[in-house]
Amino acid sequence: MEEKTEKTFHLLGIIAGVIVDNLGTFMSSGLMGSIYLSLHEGDKEELIQVYNHIGWLILFMVVGMLWSFFGGYVAARVARRAELINAACIGVIGAGIEFDSFISNPGIATWYQVIGLLIVIPVSLLGGKMALRKKQRSTT
Repeated sequence: MEEKTEKTFHLLGIIAGVIVDNLGTFMSSGLMGSIYLSLHEGDKEELIQVYNHIGWLILFMVVGMLWSFFGGYVAARVARRAELINAACIGVIGAGIEFDSFISNPGIATWYQVIGLLIVIPVSLLGGKMALRKKQRSTT
């Protein structure tokens, strides 16, 4: 007798997670860029200087990783199955975007891009783990 296999990937969950991660990161980055410009009273060329300021880079990374965490959480919650695999997909997609940025934006600090590339998958997985724990608590 053949066992029924459960589907692993949940397309809607992955799409929802990617939207949350990327839209949240984009909106937050825009807001932080606007704040930077208002504090430095410069033009758009001045905004490039944000990538030379370690404090702003760390802030961008923390905020971006919070959105990746939340994207992994949303993907896992929407999927309601194979939560960690679906959350990991958000991290893999994020790593792909980060890798593209690494290649196409040589002006951004290398340490910043490498750290982002290395931690985006584990951070997304943490979001999936949190969703899985919440699911397990609600079923017990």
